[in-house]
Amino acid sequence: MLTAAHCGNYHDPALAGDGPDVIGFQAQTSTKRDSMILRAADSMQPRVYIGDPKATYGAEVIGMTKLYFGNYFCTDGAKTGYHCGIQVTYTGMSGYNEHGWHLQHMAVGTQKDGGCAGARGDSGGPIVVPTSQFSKKKAGGTISGGIGPHADCPYGGQDGRSKVFSHALPMCWPSSMRP
Repeated sequence: MLTAAHCGNYHDPALAGDGPDVIGFQAQTSTKRDSMILRAADSMQPRVYIGDPKATYGAEVIGMTKLYFGNYFCTDGAKTGYHCGIQVTYTGMSGYNEHGWHLQHMAVGTQKDGGCAGARGDSGGPIVVPTSQFSKKKAGGTISGGIGPHADCPYGGQDGRSKVFSHALPMCWPSSMRP
């Protein structure tokens, strides 16, 4: 399981949203991808929740895919919930985040209707790519941050953005990211 590296410290427990439920332990980090591998708790299932941040309906995650230029994806943040209609508008982005980390191999997605793609508090949430079956998705990355114009986000998402950036999942893990 993945999250954003800036969301925690190595070997700390990973919690579900703001709650007390432990979903795994942080096992490996890459600051250049703002990514952290979590060793999932035995009770965890490969699912992404669809709806508001407290949603209980989940779609099955059946695999992974790269984020290619022009593809559409959905975000699922703990703060603002599930958003679709986000298109990959740039790949291979590099730059510095607010923690001073030099990020590489990032993808940028733009909400095509100008609405919310994510907000502060959504970092580490999954990016999924729809499949031909509504109840099945493919993992595409994790939310790392937001850029671009302000967007109103539901469920109290302050500082919402119409663009998000994510590490682009490699088709195989580099040795520096293997647990």
